[in-house]
Amino acid sequence: NIPDMIEISTYEITINVKGSKKQGTILNVDMENEIEFPKNDGDKVLSVDKEEAIETITRLSSCLSVDEKRPILTGFNFDLEKERIVTCNRFELGLKNISNNEKWNILNSKKFVIPGFTYQELMKISSNKKEGVMEIFVSQKYAYFVGEDFTYIVRILEGEYFNIDNIISIHYENKFSINRAEFYKIIKEITIKKIAILLMNTFNAMNVIMAHII
Repeated sequence: NIPDMIEISTYEITINVKGSKKQGTILNVDMENEIEFPKNDGDKVLSVDKEEAIETITRLSSCLSVDEKRPILTGFNFDLEKERIVTCNRFELGLKNISNNEKWNILNSKKFVIPGFTYQELMKISSNKKEGVMEIFVSQKYAYFVGEDFTYIVRILEGEYFNIDNIISIHYENKFSINRAEFYKIIKEITIKKIAILLMNTFNAMNVIMAHII
């Protein structure tokens, strides 16, 4: 329960808070040395439905790598030139094509990689209100996610993401088309959650990868 009266006092670099039953001490922030947040001087690269964006990166997060030796693979690769978002570990590949999608308005052809924990933070921020539009700005070092009532800033991962086109070739000896709804129904019936794709072009000497189709 919150006490009726709270006594607050300061002494040098501390703030003392005292209630009827408990008291505590916290450090006072020196305003002259206050932490400055990076200014949003980036280019606007995306305007997207907030719920769609969070759902997309949440689903792609299952293919994030946890190998800290290759930190670039622990993040989401936004390749706006080819209009897609990619995640990949040693065994799985997740890809979302955002071209020809009215919920994704691509304004720039930049490429950048954001940390894997980003989707969790955006879910927390948007837990009460998922509707609306979110704009994404990118500078040399930071990505800015700007909503109606929030701004989330995250440091971009350094390094160059590998070219997934070297893994997934568009030239196949055999190719067929299938109704996606029927395909999902079949997979659900036989309880297969992942599809093994055999590739001639391998990644990290692996000749089998797992791909999520979303």
